[in-house]
This record gives sequence, structure tokens and C-alpha cells, in this order.
Amino acid sequence: MNKTISTSLFCSLFLLFCLNSCNAKQETKAEVQKNNDSAQVLPNQNLITTNGKTKNESIYQNNKPIIKPSKVIEDLLGKKKENPKISAKELSEFGNELIKKDGYNFGFNVCEIAKANNLNEGDFYSETFRPFNYKLENLKGEKITFQIMNKIFGHPCGCVFDIPVTQLSYSEMTVVVGKKQVKLKRPKEFYSEEIELVDKTLKKKIRNWSIPSELLVGEIDNLGISKDGAKIYFHTEVEELDLEISEDGTFKLVTTDNEGKISKGEELKNFPKDPQNDYLGYKRFTNGFIAKFSYPCT
Repeated sequence: MNKTISTSLFCSLFLLFCLNSCNAKQETKAEVQKNNDSAQVLPNQNLITTNGKTKNESIYQNNKPIIKPSKVIEDLLGKKKENPKISAKELSEFGNELIKKDGYNFGFNVCEIAKANNLNEGDFYSETFRPFNYKLENLKGEKITFQIMNKIFGHPCGCVFDIPVTQLSYSEMTVVVGKKQVKLKRPKEFYSEEIELVDKTLKKKIRNWSIPSELLVGEIDNLGISKDGAKIYFHTEVEELDLEISEDGTFKLVTTDNEGKISKGEELKNFPKDPQNDYLGYKRFTNGFIAKFSYPCT
């Protein structure tokens, strides 16, 4: 009888010991995870939202949607290297499928993002991407804090952030967030380079197009316009491809020799100067349309 009681007591004590040990391990694991999570959070900084208000938030926070530049151009160049005999048409089709999935990078000069993360204009460079917290608003009016990934925004005249988009208008932008396309209101501070179609007086704007980046001096000859003046053709880093941009902000990759493009023309030398733009330029195409643009800021 005593032997049976002693055995039962021993088993109970052993079971209690095992339960306590298991709980201790779980608590230790939870504590380690808590410490790891805390290690990802930098000291709080003032976050300036798009409506100008200031809010105290951490630079790194979990569960925030991430906006990261796409690699469409890199992937296209890689495709060419893998298959040197690929046709320009096949390359454009491949690129357009990538754009649907990953978006195309448009450079926005938004120093407000830098300031919101306590960085000054032109003083940031990193070999790896880092997140910049910034609030954007969806079409329902809901404000969402995104982590906008960037390596560098050093620029002679501002802070450039590459944002992957599938459509861009004055009031809206469709941004690729992860693998989803998200429609957002375009903040007024999200400035991008533009080309304007103007009349013969050079004073009246007929329409305009946002372009992905600055129009470099050597690319003026490649700048094209459609026969009806509704679309602009922006040459890409892939020799065989242009980005065809419509007034509504939609775009697609096309071959540089497509029949709808007119690129021949001349740069105007005599035109009214703009005291607020030292980099102003004009190109008159052979079909009579005149495009107004800005040379790169230096």
C-alpha cells in the first residue's frame, strides 16, 4: 500500500516538474521573440503625414505594407543576355507582363519623405534598401502608413524615390504593393518629370504626360510623339524599347521602330525664357506638334 502511494506521488511530482519545465521553455521562447521584435524597432522619430500633421512613429514597424522599386529593366536586360536572338516584339511582350505584376518605376521628387524620416535633401545613400515611413491615402479616404523602400535619393535638385506604378494621373496612382495593385490618391508633393504638348505660341498647354525620369540631353532625338499627338514615346534603358505613355496615365512597352511613332524633329533655339526654369527646352516634330520639357537639373 505504502509502495503504491509512493509510486503515485513520485509520478505526480515528475509530471508537475515536466509541466513547469515546458512552461518555462515557452516563456523563454516568447521572451526571445519579444526581444527580437524589439530589436527591429529604431528610436521613435517624428513622421510628417501628407496633411502636414506630425505624428510620433517608429522607423521600423511590423505589418506595414511595403512599396519596393521593381526590377523590370534589369529583368529585361537579363532576358536579352540569356537569349540574344529574342525579337524586340517578344521583349516588349515579356516586359509588359512584368509591368502588370511588378509595376514600372517612376521617379518622384519627394523630399517630404526624407524630412518625415529626419533626413535632409541629398544626404542619403545605402547599398541596401531601407524603409521610409510615409502616409498615403486610398480612394476611400483611409490613410495608410507605407514603408517605401529606397537605397538613394541624392539628387542635385531634390530627393528622388522610385515608385512602381501601373498607372499615373494627376489625381491618382496605381501602385504595386507586394504583388497587389493598390489605387491611391496622388499627393500634390509627389512631383514627377513631365512633357507638355503646347500650341504654336508655346504658351498654351494642350495636354501633358508624366514620364519615369529626367529626359537626358542625349535622349532628345529619341523622344517621340504619336501621329495624333495623343501619346508620347519615352526611350528606355533597353535599346529596342520605348515606353508609350497615354494622357490618362496608362503606358506600355513598344518597339522603338513602331509605326505610330514620330521622332524626327528639331530642338527650338529661340523661345521665351522662363525665370523659374533654367532648364527649359522644346522639340518641334515633323508633323508640327511641339513638346515642352526640362533638361536635367545640374
